[in-house]
Amino acid sequence: MTAPFYRDDLVTLFCGDCREITDWVAADVLVTDPPYGMAFQSGRRRKAFDLIVGDEDTTGRDAVLDMWGAERPGLVFGRWSVTPPSGERQRLIWHKARTTGMGDLAMPWGPNFEDIHVIGSGWDREAAGLPRVGSVITTTQAVGGVPTPRGGWGTRRRSLWGSWSSSSPAARRG
Repeated sequence: MTAPFYRDDLVTLFCGDCREITDWVAADVLVTDPPYGMAFQSGRRRKAFDLIVGDEDTTGRDAVLDMWGAERPGLVFGRWSVTPPSGERQRLIWHKARTTGMGDLAMPWGPNFEDIHVIGSGWDREAAGLPRVGSVITTTQAVGGVPTPRGGWGTRRRSLWGSWSSSSPAARRG
């Protein structure tokens, strides 16, 4: 068993390839920001970043979601130009209000949003006593370098950043 990178009463974080570190499969909900499958390479930097491992297609993302299971609840960050994961039930939009976004810098508009694919079941807001809210989460400010969302109940959560190629966040409530 691999030792966690970080653990508290609400979250356990592992650093590594989650196809090899499988402790996360026991979590209650999956929140992941995997490589999107778009073979991203910035062409606007003097020194190009290395390509993102596993970003050439969605094979890695899909393999991890198969490990998770189709009926279990999960939030999967993605991009509008890439095929969504199989079994997507809803799509949330993370609107980054104070940025012009990335993409083709020759265009006068930049996509300042990311898709969040909602998968699985277990999203019963009535059972949880929560109101129904819109599907756009708007980030309006940063606190300590971490975006602070505003909006409905689904935005009040700890920020978990990472991808299966570098760190694999998984939360399990005791």
